[in-house]
Amino acid sequence: MSNSEKEQLRRLAKEYIPSRVTEYANRFGFEYTKVRIGSAKTRWGSCSAKGTLSFSLYLMRYPVECIDAVILHELVHTRQRNHKAGFYNELLRLMPDYYERVKVLGK
Repeated sequence: MSNSEKEQLRRLAKEYIPSRVTEYANRFGFEYTKVRIGSAKTRWGSCSAKGTLSFSLYLMRYPVECIDAVILHELVHTRQRNHKAGFYNELLRLMPDYYERVKVLGK
């Protein structure tokens, strides 16, 4: 991948992801500290203990339904810090088609 392609993905990510995080946080009452866009290749997103949500710019290669599923996944981590039943109960209550959305991501 060329640097210009990578920068284009980064620009798209910075345009799309923070506004969607805000939209979902407002809709469902989540609180977070900030949004970071990185170039991680082994994970789509993460949530720090301090509430920083990080997303891979490579998400922008996928449909918005997939990206939104990752965004909501990380927002749920602001309340549920693990992947136990409570986490998935909340995630699936808010996005019942979560598993369908992330299939293409290999999750």
